[in-house]
Amino acid sequence: RHSVWYKAATSEPKNVVIIVQAGRSMGDQFHFGGGGAAKTRWDVARDTVNGILLTLDQTIDQVNIVSYNSRAVLLGGASLITASPENVKALVAALDDVSPLDGTDG
Repeated sequence: RHSVWYKAATSEPKNVVIIVQAGRSMGDQFHFGGGGAAKTRWDVARDTVNGILLTLDQTIDQVNIVSYNSRAVLLGGASLITASPENVKALVAALDDVSPLDGTDG
């Protein structure tokens, strides 16, 4: 699904908004079993979002990411942006700057 030929053959233009919680509980450890290294819920969410971004067609798809805790933040600005390599790189960097904080958990 990451190959250019696959994207071109199967893709209609997509408008994608990814919403990711950045509350305190996202800092909790997520254990995968088998005694492997644990990741935080935030690490798993961030890896998942990064994987989704890689599946987008860089010429026709539009994307943005909303992170939220006590307030919502649009990481790519006020509207959808083209999923170009530069924009995806900027979204990944913006997501890397987000830290799970208080605000959405019980």
